[in-house]
Amino acid sequence: MLLMFVYSVMGVSLFATVKIAEPLNVDIVNFQKFLNVFLILYRAICGENWHLIMDAIGRPRTLSFQCESDFNFSAYQETGVPGQCGNRAYAIFYFVSFTLVVKLTILNLFIAIILQRYVDLYNQ
Repeated sequence: MLLMFVYSVMGVSLFATVKIAEPLNVDIVNFQKFLNVFLILYRAICGENWHLIMDAIGRPRTLSFQCESDFNFSAYQETGVPGQCGNRAYAIFYFVSFTLVVKLTILNLFIAIILQRYVDLYNQ
C-alpha cells in the first residue's frame, strides 16, 4: 500500500497535465486525481493493459496527435483540459519500475507465506 501511495503521488505530479487520449479518458482513467491514479496502478498490478496506458502518457507530438510541448498554465485555466505532450522516458521508467518493484514484492510475500507454512508444518 505504501508503494502504491508513493507511486500515485508521483504519477499525479508527473502526468497530471498530459493530454487525454485513448485509452485514457476524462472520467476515471487519467492522472489528474490521486484516486484515479491509485485505481490505474491497481489495474497495472493485475496486468490489465498497463502498457497501453504507459504508451498514452508517454506519447510525443505527431501529425495525428497534436499536443503542447511546453505546459501553458493560462491555457489550462481557460479550457480546464490538459494538453501537454507526454514524456516517454518518464512513462517507461514509472511503469516498468512500478511493475518490477510491486510484482517482486508481492512474489516475495507469497513465497514467504508458503515457506512459513512449511516451517509450521515441520514444527508440528
